[in-house]
Amino acid sequence: VARILRANGCAEEKIQSAANEAEGSPGRALQLAADEGYWDFRREVIQDFLNCSDRSTVVESGNKWKDRKDEADAVFSILDRFFSQLTRVHLAISDNQTYPADCPDLWKSFVQGAELSDLVKLTDAVKLARERTERNVQFSIVVEQLIFTCMEARNA
Repeated sequence: VARILRANGCAEEKIQSAANEAEGSPGRALQLAADEGYWDFRREVIQDFLNCSDRSTVVESGNKWKDRKDEADAVFSILDRFFSQLTRVHLAISDNQTYPADCPDLWKSFVQGAELSDLVKLTDAVKLARERTERNVQFSIVVEQLIFTCMEARNA
């Protein structure tokens, strides 16, 4: 995928991120590399869902996202891929597996000491959040619960 991105003139600083995010799909990687709006949205999701450190920031993020239910699928997809990448790093599936470029240091520390079951819990939490959203649970509550689960896993 990285070779295809290079051959198509992709900026070198985007190649690894787009290749990782596309999870093996060259077409998706080309699309992502050219879509700066996607990367801005991804940064926002990672900041709001994965960098919360206390209850007040969780509530603040829940309020921020409460009217953005139409973006839920994109949020959950980003988190699914993020946790999938962390799982591959944890398992050291291959030598070229690296943390996502925008991975906060506290999550790198988490992965180094995590059990596989901890990473599975995070993936399950995203799946549960997706199901609750589909069942029309208030989106701010879904967001807050997902953030709390991420905080608990990271701080365990």
